[in-house]
Amino acid sequence: MFTTVTELINAEGGSPDSFSYLPPEIPLTFLGEAVQRLRVLDVSDQATVTEIRDDLAIAFGYADFGRSQSQAGLKVNDIVFEHTGALKFQFREAKNLTKNKHNLAFRWPVHSNPALLRGMKMWLSVRDRIGSLSTQFWQLPWDKKRLVGSDFDAMLQRSLKRRLITPEKGFVYSSHSSRAGAQSAAAAIGVTIVTIRRMGGYSPTSMVPEEKYIDPSCPPSPAALVFFGWLRPSPTT
Repeated sequence: MFTTVTELINAEGGSPDSFSYLPPEIPLTFLGEAVQRLRVLDVSDQATVTEIRDDLAIAFGYADFGRSQSQAGLKVNDIVFEHTGALKFQFREAKNLTKNKHNLAFRWPVHSNPALLRGMKMWLSVRDRIGSLSTQFWQLPWDKKRLVGSDFDAMLQRSLKRRLITPEKGFVYSSHSSRAGAQSAAAAIGVTIVTIRRMGGYSPTSMVPEEKYIDPSCPPSPAALVFFGWLRPSPTT
């Protein structure tokens, strides 16, 4: 029996540079800095806008359990704020769309992650101000092509590089790291596997989270609570 995702990858003949789960503290840092920079953003500064987009997209993707391919398919009209302040979004283009139709619409209440919801609302305003004509939610006018799943891995790499963040020797952070990190962090604070499957876009009986992504050695943390605390079961009285 393997006790960590790393051991499983190595046993299956993983490469010398296997992915390591992304700790929630990293995307939380991205989120905090993005929100701060959004407050004083000059939308004519393309480099800064791109950096903020990268950071916010990674934070949003982490909160959404790391579905980079689904993030690439997210359209502007797929995301909306209710009058209550809750965020609602749907994926019309997603991996295994036919199989997982019942998993493609989501609602994050206003208390779920206030900083992230605030950042998303500010990003919608930025899109209006820069006049982006793309239907892709995360695409910028100066992006050279339509975004695909691998572009979100590139965003992660740029955000990490700017901060000189690297994993342990022999490992890499990739889009799989976000998926593994989010699911491991959620499980560590008591989010049920049923909820992880539902919010992660898996079928109700999928064993992928346990077999591929959840690392039981991941410790609970305040950062994990920021992202996933609202998904824990309500305490019984």
